[in-house]
Amino acid sequence: LIFLSGTIGLLFRSMAMAIVIALVTSQIIAVVVTPIFAMWIATRAKHFHRLPGERWLRRHYGRLLVAGMRRPWLAVPVVL
Repeated sequence: LIFLSGTIGLLFRSMAMAIVIALVTSQIIAVVVTPIFAMWIATRAKHFHRLPGERWLRRHYGRLLVAGMRRPWLAVPVVL
């Protein structure tokens, strides 16, 4: 859509750029931010919990993360 010429190209160019920017941003978050958040939540904390629900979040998210890694085939129905 970015490379269309004429009136159609003018109409769709901004929409195509918005889609490209959204996809690139989503990919960066999926590759960088999500694994960091997963490691931060799943690691056992040796310090006191500063946030009110942090202990609960760590415990439950850690269990789900480990269960998901042990059964990767379950990701297909979840994604669908």
